[in-house]
Amino acid sequence: MISHILIVAGCLAVVSAQDLWVDKVEITSPDSVTYSTEAPTNITFSIWIGNKDPEVHGELTGIQVYFTNGSNYEDASVKSEAIEVAIIESPRSVEAGEDESVEYGGNTASIVVDAAQCEQYTNVCFLIQHPGSTGESTDLAEDDDACLALGDNQPGGVLTCPEPDIETSDDDKDNHASHSGVNALLCLVSMSVFVFAYMK
Repeated sequence: MISHILIVAGCLAVVSAQDLWVDKVEITSPDSVTYSTEAPTNITFSIWIGNKDPEVHGELTGIQVYFTNGSNYEDASVKSEAIEVAIIESPRSVEAGEDESVEYGGNTASIVVDAAQCEQYTNVCFLIQHPGSTGESTDLAEDDDACLALGDNQPGGVLTCPEPDIETSDDDKDNHASHSGVNALLCLVSMSVFVFAYMK
């Protein structure tokens, strides 16, 4: 059991902290998910949650969705802004033992991907919130999430990123101008030869 020690009126008090954990997550709707940077994608998903200390009442207060470049939220170096999830009931009681998890379904999210880091995202992660969570990489938070891989035939869905802008360098412009000049000169020479031959 994970506990915090508080000093209250000169006495020591041991206060138990919740330590919920995520077993897995599954997108249940739509059957084929495609995320976009331009229009929202609405998804429904189930998440399986357990409680490491059944003696302490577990409470799910929220879920957030992130796009990341890692298969674990806490290990990712690139993360999107948090996307809030609508859960059926908040807070939701987590009635599960230490070695078992319970399905919490019907959660929905409306997702628009930020274009700036779109090409770097490889996973979509679902992070739970509860009174014992911190949102940081700590012992309490190391298993507060589950991530799904993105790509064709992957459980997380397909991510559609905008085409990168192709900028023409000064060298390319100069080369294009040179080629245009050479082509014009060859055309002029060819016409001169034709006219000369005709006059003869």
